[in-house]
Amino acid sequence: TCLLEEVRNLVRWGVMPLEDAVYAASAVPARAAGLFDRIGSIAPGKAADLLILSPELALKETLIGAE
Repeated sequence: TCLLEEVRNLVRWGVMPLEDAVYAASAVPARAAGLFDRIGSIAPGKAADLLILSPELALKETLIGAE
């Protein structure tokens, strides 16, 4: 499965809220890889690669290098 499916599962199964699942899928790996200064959260100066999801957590759009 893909990471997005894992986020969906964590939320649907009630393991954790969406915000925590997204953090676990983005910030935690970025920190582990030593890249949190460039990726893993939305902040000025970081790569703006984002997934836009529907309320049902379906992928609607992928933004690479968005501003």
